[in-house]
Amino acid sequence: MGTSLRYLGWALLAIAGAFLGHDLVLLLKSGHWDVVSLGQAWGWLHEASRDRLHAWLANLWAPLGRGLTEILSWPVWAVFGLPGLALTLFGRRPARRRLWGK
Repeated sequence: MGTSLRYLGWALLAIAGAFLGHDLVLLLKSGHWDVVSLGQAWGWLHEASRDRLHAWLANLWAPLGRGLTEILSWPVWAVFGLPGLALTLFGRRPARRRLWGK
C-alpha cells in the first residue's frame, strides 16, 4: 500500500513539475508570470467534460459550482503538487530503529 501511494505521489509530482516548468519557460520567454490554471489545462484535454461537470454541479447546488470555479482557477502545479507531496511522504517506509550493540 505504501509503495503504491509513493508511486502515485511521484506521478503527481511529475505532472506538477512539468506544468511548473512550462510556466517558468513562459516567464523567461514573455517576462511576466502567467500560470496555467487547472481549468485551462482541462480545457486542453476535453473542454466539453469540464463545462458539463461545472453545469451539473451548479444545477445541483450553486455553492458547488462556485467552489469548482475557484478550484479550476488554481495553478495546475499547485493542484497536483501538494497532494503528490503528501502521498509521497505518507507512503514512505517507517524509519528503522537501530539497536545499539546488536
